[in-house]
Amino acid sequence: MLRFFTFLLVLTLLAACGDTENTPTVTTENTPKKNTEKPASKQEAFDNLKGELATGGAAYEAAEKLPSVELKVLENLWLNADYVDYVYYELPISASLDNQNAIQSAVAHIAEQPAGKIPGCKAIGRVFYQIEGENVLQGDIFFSKGCTYFLWVDDQGTYYAGNLMMDSALKFFASNIKAATGGMRQ
Repeated sequence: MLRFFTFLLVLTLLAACGDTENTPTVTTENTPKKNTEKPASKQEAFDNLKGELATGGAAYEAAEKLPSVELKVLENLWLNADYVDYVYYELPISASLDNQNAIQSAVAHIAEQPAGKIPGCKAIGRVFYQIEGENVLQGDIFFSKGCTYFLWVDDQGTYYAGNLMMDSALKFFASNIKAATGGMRQ
């Protein structure tokens, strides 16, 4: 499955490197010019995508940060999780992982840096990390321009912690969205 997602990521990055020479760019004094140069490599294409998606800016700085999920929870998942399920709210796909390497990769999607709910950001889905059929960690997935983080929910559905996404998560969600929609979600 990891090879499949890697293949999808490569396709996504290649599509992002498409011909832009014949695409007109309209600018005014108030709109910055878009860089229409083709990326020199797949890594550069991903770096450009990451730069567009990364959580940051004034809205992020103003957001009330939640604490990061506890390290002992992540260690427990790394060692013992046997199932991860991704449910997307508006996409015609879902993803389930039951292979230990894939599950550990999913746990590695969670960055150490805390996150907070940014006004205007909308969750695209929910992730469930399970051990022996019990949800040990579940949270909303935020993945859109300027909104790349997880907010973790308790049994009552209240956010109690949040974490930014690692680069591996950006690649994973970009490839899933690309596969489901044929394009990047704004």
